[in-house]
Amino acid sequence: MKMMMMMMTTTTPMMTTTTTIITMMMLLLLLLLMMMILMMMMMIMMMIMNR
Repeated sequence: MKMMMMMMTTTTPMMTTTTTIITMMMLLLLLLLMMMILMMMMMIMMMIMNR
């Protein structure tokens, strides 16, 4: 959280609701991407193990 706040402050001195929403959305997207990658890795591992 601290890092996010710092980044926001550096990018824009005035913290507005729009910026916060955008940052939250970006974070959510990143999390989703990470989850997808993890799932793919697990699937690949399972395939290798089966073989």
